[in-house]
Amino acid sequence: MNRIWVRLTVAFLSVALVTVIIVAVLAGWSAGDQFHIYVTERNQALATALAGTPFPGQNRPPAAMPFDPMNINRPHGQRFPPGAPPPSPEDRFLNRLYVTLIIAALAAGGIGAVIGLGISRTIAAPLAGLASA
Repeated sequence: MNRIWVRLTVAFLSVALVTVIIVAVLAGWSAGDQFHIYVTERNQALATALAGTPFPGQNRPPAAMPFDPMNINRPHGQRFPPGAPPPSPEDRFLNRLYVTLIIAALAAGGIGAVIGLGISRTIAAPLAGLASA
């Protein structure tokens, strides 16, 4: 760790890594916030458009539940397989966005490391020549 090119590489890498992390976090927050605003406004517009229309079957009397042998000894409405419902398309989009941002941050960090190594070797080469003379 006494060589100057190693120190310069570590310095360049740390600066690149901090920059990439900050950009990825800010981009993730901004994209997530903007997407949630979009979904909220879309839902409000849909609710406003549907406010005057009755729901299907709203004025019909409730019908008896049909017998389902798969639901014996199960709470009302529970179906196979038990578990959480699948994520909404919006949640899947945000998850893919976050994974893409993480991959982009890792790729940018790797590129920054290679460029930092090249720059540090270029800067340190004349100094190494002076030190050996």
